Amino acid sequence: MFSKSKQPSKPAPPAVGMDDDGEDLRLDDINTKVWLVKIPKFLAEKWGDIDEENVDLGKVRIYDRPDAQGNSISILLSDAPINDDLPREYTLKLVNNQVKNMYVFSEDAQTHQTAMAGTVHHECAVTPVYTEEYRRIMRTRNLEAGKPSRTVKVLGDGYKKALLSTTPGMRDLAAPYRKKGAHLDAKTTRMPKQELMNLLFQAFEKYPYWSFKGLVEFTQQPAAFLKETLYEVAVLNKKGQFNAMYQLKPEFSFKHGDGADPAAPTEGTDDTGAAGDGAEAGGDDDDKDMSEDDFEEV
Repeated sequence: MFSKSKQPSKPAPPAVGMDDDGEDLRLDDINTKVWLVKIPKFLAEKWGDIDEENVDLGKVRIYDRPDAQGNSISILLSDAPINDDLPREYTLKLVNNQVKNMYVFSEDAQTHQTAMAGTVHHECAVTPVYTEEYRRIMRTRNLEAGKPSRTVKVLGDGYKKALLSTTPGMRDLAAPYRKKGAHLDAKTTRMPKQELMNLLFQAFEKYPYWSFKGLVEFTQQPAAFLKETLYEVAVLNKKGQFNAMYQLKPEFSFKHGDGADPAAPTEGTDDTGAAGDGAEAGGDDDDKDMSEDDFEEV
């Protein structure tokens, strides 16, 4: 079991006349072996908000035999409320088991006495296990992050006429506005980003592989806006059977039943993975430069 202890407060400036003995470094625990563990950013931010001491965060489980990927240590989070919206299962991998000249220090919050808490023996990294729960949580977090903090409402001609009719001398401007104002086609009108993400998830739930032009036809969204949003949830295959087709990133992927069609119908689409006449120029170059980084940082 591992838990979080309250971090010591930042040391205050030494008082005048303080005994020099208070500045000595204690080495009693120098031989204590310590593991330096790097955890995902979203996990560190969540646990960083804990103010209580000795909160049960989870358990470290060490197996006698490693799994197929060579992992023998896992971390299972507890049912504490702080872990409610977090993936529960993680893998702990040894990055360096021969760490040299790396130590951990502590400081007493009251006396400001500095001590060596131990010597770093192993350097490790924690990564989440790609379970259905993890994918569901990541999809939800991504959609929440995409929600705009401010919304824009498009006013129709009725609002414009009402505004102009209440302003003396402005009535003659209504006709020019009506002539110049083009009605936006539904195909080129951007929907809210989180709604587009939901639509993309629906598309990939139906077929795991899509061409870019197929997604343009399915979502009825501008190509540039679609590509910008698509890069956040999908990756472009650059070789193999589904070359130049998009699929969801591993953390967002769905399980499809046996016998299901792997790719969306390609009628009316090309094999380049880019939109036709409606796509912006240079789309292929953008696809080649696409980054396939994971959603979360470590």
